Amino acid sequence: MKMTPDTQKKAIAVVVFVLLAAGILYYQLSDSSPAPRPVSPTPVQSVAPPRPGSAAGTAKNVGSASTQLDPTLHMKAMLVAERLVYSGTGRNIFSVAS
Repeated sequence: MKMTPDTQKKAIAVVVFVLLAAGILYYQLSDSSPAPRPVSPTPVQSVAPPRPGSAAGTAKNVGSASTQLDPTLHMKAMLVAERLVYSGTGRNIFSVAS
């Protein structure tokens, strides 16, 4: 089978495109960088003002930040927020004309 110059150029272009796409895909999927190490939470420290007779600038460890989060729901605050009623001034912020 004999290829014409036009068909030969198209075939070379297709091969170059396929090789380029394979190279980009390989580069994107290769794991060239090391995996990030997991970060452990650092303890939160508070500094009390120096008192007479004590060591100045002594830090007090109060635990990590994750132990200070309170995941409980505060129902009183939620009920106050639910009872709020919007009483606007009559201006529609979604309208250009007002």
